[in-house]
Amino acid sequence: MNSIIEKEKKLSEALSELKNLDLSNPDFKNNIDNLSFQKNSIRN
Repeated sequence: MNSIIEKEKKLSEALSELKNLDLSNPDFKNNIDNLSFQKNSIRN
């Protein structure tokens, strides 16, 4: 039970960090685009 609570806490913290990302940074945008392309390539 305790491990579930710890996992939920870590997920919540990760989501908070993701929400605070500055997506106007061109490097982040390029990395996100590359990851999206790789994900789509794996799916196909």
